[in-house]
Amino acid sequence: MSGICGFIGALDDRQRVISRMANALIHRGPDDGFSFDDGVVSVAYRHLDTDAAPFQRESVWSEDGSTLILFDGRIYDREFLRGELVAAGHQLPAQVSDAQLVLHGFEEWGEGVLHRLRGMWALAIHDLEEGTLFLARDRFGIKPLYYLQAGGCFAYASEIKSLLQCPAYERAVNLEALDHYLTFQHAAPWETFFEGIDCLLPGHYLWYEGGQVGITRYWEPRFRPDPLMEEELAIEDVSQVLEDSVRVHRISSAPLGCLLSSGVDSSYLASYFPGQHTFTVGFDQGERYDETAYAHDLAREVGTIQHSRLLSSQEYWEVLPKVAYYLDQPLGDPRVAPLFCAFKLASKHVKVLFSGAGANEIFGGYTIYTEPASRRRYQQLVPYGVRKGLGRLASKLPEMRGRDFLIKASRTVMDTYTGYGFAFDLDDKRRLLKDPSLATRPQSLTQPIYQRANCSDAETMMQYLDINLWLVGDVLHSADRMASANSLELRLPYLDDEVFKVAAHIPTHLRANSESTKYVLRMVAQQRLPEGVANRRTLGLPVPLAVWLRNERYYGRVKRAFQSAAAQRFFNTDVLMAYLDDHFDGKRDESRRIWTVYSFLLWYQQFFTE
Repeated sequence: MSGICGFIGALDDRQRVISRMANALIHRGPDDGFSFDDGVVSVAYRHLDTDAAPFQRESVWSEDGSTLILFDGRIYDREFLRGELVAAGHQLPAQVSDAQLVLHGFEEWGEGVLHRLRGMWALAIHDLEEGTLFLARDRFGIKPLYYLQAGGCFAYASEIKSLLQCPAYERAVNLEALDHYLTFQHAAPWETFFEGIDCLLPGHYLWYEGGQVGITRYWEPRFRPDPLMEEELAIEDVSQVLEDSVRVHRISSAPLGCLLSSGVDSSYLASYFPGQHTFTVGFDQGERYDETAYAHDLAREVGTIQHSRLLSSQEYWEVLPKVAYYLDQPLGDPRVAPLFCAFKLASKHVKVLFSGAGANEIFGGYTIYTEPASRRRYQQLVPYGVRKGLGRLASKLPEMRGRDFLIKASRTVMDTYTGYGFAFDLDDKRRLLKDPSLATRPQSLTQPIYQRANCSDAETMMQYLDINLWLVGDVLHSADRMASANSLELRLPYLDDEVFKVAAHIPTHLRANSESTKYVLRMVAQQRLPEGVANRRTLGLPVPLAVWLRNERYYGRVKRAFQSAAAQRFFNTDVLMAYLDDHFDGKRDESRRIWTVYSFLLWYQQFFTE
């Protein structure tokens, strides 16, 4: 893991600016650094040492000194790539760095080098003679990259907080992002909450030349299920590719560890770490919110050195401002704070940490993915017109058993599913926002993504949507920021190009069906884990938020935020208080909506309140 930043253009006190930008990223790379300025191009790099060899400044330069690369990430097929380059005539040392490999590959194949890389990356390549800049981000968006264009200056960085040090930028809230955030519970991946600062999307590269920006998509996570694939072959293929992915991801001279929850994703990974460290956090609020006992049992089963920690409510609430700072953007997922604490625990023992993130999206792990299969028989037997009428009638009824089934069965998946993090619909947003004209239909944002999916079954379409929205905006965003805040390199074996190639061809019913989620992955895990573990449903870092918000102390804290000047600027505070009071009184669980808004206000206080 590293931090990269730079700018092109005329700025006063250039060296001070690039130094401030780099210092804002020092948590990403506290071990070493590098900076360069020639009066037109200024760049800086912060390095986290996870290899035996120390960082070498010369590794960022081409042999003739005309090109330099800043690279944040890890390449896992380095030996194969080196062999191809040597065969093409490149002179490369045996201990070549990832940055050097990619730079030589760029010299040989141009943008085509991205198709040959297996790993995670955010990179910048400056051609100092031609005056061009090339930016690129890995296929899934494991590594972040942001940019802005203001005052004749083009700047980029690993995190937004670095770009905020650029004097050409004037800080302002992007109100359109607020509307999208209220829908998804996270920032839409194609934008940021800072007006004028953009995010380079996963699987994209950018050229900057002569003041012009051109962006191209080089990869798309397309599923192509093979309905004729037999279960035995699917299990064999997934088993082989996961074993290979874990093998290449484990290559490191630094101490390794693994996050461990009660789910099959992390339990399977932990089985490859006998004698090494695993880490779990929970809450002192009863078994429903505590996975540490399970983690200790599994650690004994697979032979890992288990580290666990129970968090108190006070610890959780005290760490929230720090979490909001490192996130850069609002994120209405209450699991981010315990994730930060888990990474903090791990940082005392290791520098490279494994996570099971991405398995749910790739292999069909969310429970909601089982719903289409449960409705399919009804949809086949009942004519569309009848289903539509029953759905319309059900929508007028109060909450009752079977109501949601009839409504969803009368509509297409594009109308009913707007992502795993869905929080507020159109009517909710119109009531909540001070300016209701900002509110948009959630489907206006999701349908263009669905139309790119190029598949017919609902389960796969839902997975595709979540890979493009929830995975990028929540899972990977929080994982990268919380790991980097603790100076850890995070590795995600499930989000591997070769793994996805195999997963993309698995028949839909072997991913998610009416009986099971991640079916094939669970069958593979049974080869290394007890059956009860492989089939166990994960708690997923559960947070007793709904309980705390019925406590006078935390109710009062949120109430003060909901009645603040910041809240009054953006929201109708009577609506906010209705959510909070209804939850406190036990009328309904409004914790998700409350937390989505409260997280936004925490972020606003960090970045816009003196």
